[in-house]
Amino acid sequence: MPVRFEIGPGQQNDMAPACGLVAGIASGKLLADRAYDADSLHDVILDDGGEPVIPPRRHRKYQHRYDKIAYRNRWGIEGFFAKLTSPLRSTRRSRRSSQRPGQLG
Repeated sequence: MPVRFEIGPGQQNDMAPACGLVAGIASGKLLADRAYDADSLHDVILDDGGEPVIPPRRHRKYQHRYDKIAYRNRWGIEGFFAKLTSPLRSTRRSRRSSQRPGQLG
């Protein structure tokens, strides 16, 4: 599976580079949260033969359908990556707490 990422400025919305990152990647289902519910992203995914699994935002007039079971399974994937990064957080926290302000080292 190809992986693409783009590092943008901190104030940039995550949706801005999403269409460019997804374009050209053939996928069965693309899972994303409500923040990525945009017609432009849906069109890119559908043009590449994929199925967007993105719940609609509440303000939409047309509430499109999505695979709710696949979306629930998304949390299992996020939980897996959270467990991977958990030891890193505690390591960083202990390093910060061991250094006092003004202390060189």
